[in-house]
This record gives sequence, structure tokens and C-alpha cells, in this order.
Amino acid sequence: MWLRYGVAVLAVGATLGLKLLLDPWITAESPFLLLAGAVVVGAWFGGLGPGLLATLLGALGADYFFLPPEGSFTGLGVAFLPLFLFTLQGLLISSLVEALRLARKRAEASALESTRLNEELSEHRRRLQHLLGKLVVAQEEERRRVAYEVHEGLAQTVAAAYQHLQTYAADNPPSSTRGQEELDESLEMLRRTVGEARAVVADLRPTVLDDFGLARALRLQVDRLSEEGLRATFEEELGGGRLPEAVETALFRVAQEALTNVRKHSQAEKVHVAIGRNGRALRLEVRDWGRGFAATGADGGADGAKGEADPGERVGLSSMQERVALLGGRLKITSEPGAGTAVVAEVPLSEESSTEGGGDEG
Repeated sequence: MWLRYGVAVLAVGATLGLKLLLDPWITAESPFLLLAGAVVVGAWFGGLGPGLLATLLGALGADYFFLPPEGSFTGLGVAFLPLFLFTLQGLLISSLVEALRLARKRAEASALESTRLNEELSEHRRRLQHLLGKLVVAQEEERRRVAYEVHEGLAQTVAAAYQHLQTYAADNPPSSTRGQEELDESLEMLRRTVGEARAVVADLRPTVLDDFGLARALRLQVDRLSEEGLRATFEEELGGGRLPEAVETALFRVAQEALTNVRKHSQAEKVHVAIGRNGRALRLEVRDWGRGFAATGADGGADGAKGEADPGERVGLSSMQERVALLGGRLKITSEPGAGTAVVAEVPLSEESSTEGGGDEG
């Protein structure tokens, strides 16, 4: 506190000393010249109180040294008006400088608070991304477990029942046409159940993805579309070696979701899936020539697709975006009514990403 007032006193003292040194060249016509600067210095470094003190000391010093009769205080005499005006000027300067000081302090405090909040937000985002990554890993592990149980449990049991019933029917053929029809119907139901169980396993966690990699798993997805009657084509330019497990899983799920939307909504007769390297990135594209939709996002990207999607689709689109974002990649969805839809995912690859076996998820 005393330092702030001391600065004001020193500023006035230095100004009066300079004026006395230069007297009478700069004081004859302007007895208050430079004293306003001392008020500014006092107010800027000390605040309103030191500014007012500098104003008072400056007025007294000018009155004593530079206003006639010099060497005495004129008080309320002939110098009253200039002293009053200088005092008013000092009051205004001190108030203005104090307001500027307070505004600067508030701005600095606001900047510090903004920095703190940004750091907290960044930390929350990092934690959320970490938790999301763990959730994705846990989801894939649960899918793998359920797929294994369905494959080793339900599918095997139904397949065994199918074979057992075939063997029994061969040893004990039905004696009537009606019995043969019922037997054939039962066998067909069991055969369809086996096929559906295997399809469920393939959707949950296709073993081909773990055993042979992304390209083979995508090709099987395209082959399934061809079996359903679509003109489905596949293009792959990955080269040799396996990709990290996290990359393979994420891009497979993106393609799987995109192809599911093709089946459900696009009414397309043609679809093309392409996967390949683009520099130091991996690029996946799923393109259909279906009915498309009007994208409403700012860049015509994934956000634009949400405007036309039902809640289930929005969840799927969000899942696609989150999986790609966890790998530091970018997902873009473009579409036009009548021109089809393109889903493009790009994921950066490290120099070690092409090594066989890949890495762990998360």
C-alpha cells in the first residue's frame, strides 16, 4: 500500500524538479504542464487513491512554485480557477485510469479463468475419450464372447439336431406323404436356424476378421450383399501384412453399419466398397447408388446425415464417428437425393501399422 502512494509522491516530486530545472522556459505560460503525467503515473501504478494524492500534491506544488506570487500559497485568490480546473482534471484522469486498471484486472482474471476452464474441458475430453475407448474395447470383447457362445452352443446344438434328424429319417423313413412333408419342414427350419445363428455370429464378431484380417472380412460382407441380389463390388489395395486390431475393428464396424443402412434405406441396386492406403492413412469408402437424402450439415458431412435419420440410424452414425475419432481419423458422409450416398473414413497409420498381428484396442 505504502509503495503505491510512494510512487505517486515520487512522480510528483520528479515532475516538479524537472519543471523547476526548466523554469521559466516551460512554466511561464503553462504552470501545470507535465503534472498531469505525474497524476497518470500515480493512478496507473497505485489506483484512485494515489492518483488523487498526486493531483493534490501537484496542485499545491504548482501553486507554491509557479503561480504568482511565487513562493507562497495563493489559496482562494486569483489562482483559484486554474487550481480548480487542474484538480478536476486530475480527478477525471484518476477515475479513468482506475477504471482502466480494473478493466485490465477483470480481463486478466477472465483470461485466467478461461484458461483454467479450457484446461478442465480438455482434461474432461481426454477422460471421456479414454472411457469411450475402454467402452468400445469392452463392447467388442462382449461381442466376441457372445459370438463364441452362440457358435459353440446354439449353432452347434442345432446343427447336431439337424444331422441327428437326418440320420433318424434315413433309418426310419416316414410311411406317408404327410409325414415326409412334416419331416422336410422340420429339417428346413433347423437348416434356417443354423444359417441365422451363423449370421448372428458373423455380425457380432466374424471369426474371419480375427483370423484373416480386414480385407477378407469386408469381402465376405460384399459377397453377402451379392447373394441378396445387389450388384456389389469390392476393391482392396492394402498390400501385405495385418493392420492393428483397433484399426481393423473400427473400419469393419464402419463398413458394417454403412452396408446395413444400404440394405435398410438406400433402395440401391449397386454398391461399391473400397479399402486402401492413401499416403500414411487408411481410406475406407462405401458408395451406393440409391435414393440418397438431403444433407443438412454445414459441410455436407456426417452431421448432415443426421437430419434425415431415425434414432437408430443416428446412434449408428454416432458410433461410426466415435470409432474413427478414437483413432484420430475423420468420417465424412455425403449424399444427394437420387444420387446415392458415400461414406468415407480416413484413419492415420503409423510406420509400424503394417506389421503383422497389429496392436491391442484402446
